[in-house]
Amino acid sequence: MRKRFGPLLPIMSFTSEQHAIELANASEFGLNASVWSQDLAKAQRVAQQLQVGNWAVNDVIKNIGHPGLPFGGIKNSGFGRYHGAEGLRQFCYTVAGLVSYQNLADEPNWFPYSDERYQQLKGFIDFMYGDGAFWQRGRRNYRELQAFQKYASLNLRQHWRNFMISWLAKR
Repeated sequence: MRKRFGPLLPIMSFTSEQHAIELANASEFGLNASVWSQDLAKAQRVAQQLQVGNWAVNDVIKNIGHPGLPFGGIKNSGFGRYHGAEGLRQFCYTVAGLVSYQNLADEPNWFPYSDERYQQLKGFIDFMYGDGAFWQRGRRNYRELQAFQKYASLNLRQHWRNFMISWLAKR
């Protein structure tokens, strides 16, 4: 089948619902599908199994005009999306950055590793996520937790920046 510019309506006979899905998915194209039926649940079930970028039930192409829905194809019908949040993201790229303000000579989860440090981390993990009440976990891991005293600090500047980043992200 050669790709033509514009809508194409292939007409094929099929023996079952699954056979119709297999025929549709056998195409090298996958821009938009339209499934028609009086049984809306069945039509949606079929549409959700189609390998297409978009589908509509009992409509031809109304979904392309909906500004909140992303539109675009898969397979040999292109890639990328326009409209909706996904469309906006097509023109963006994300960057992750981190500034660490701690000034410790080492960290408990970094080199050099030793059996002693392993036991300390194991105790810390048990304290945070282990079984029992908070006081039981603290009592059980008291010796291991002593190793973490030098790492405990309250960095208000870092906490404020983290708060501002999360607050601005929600706006």
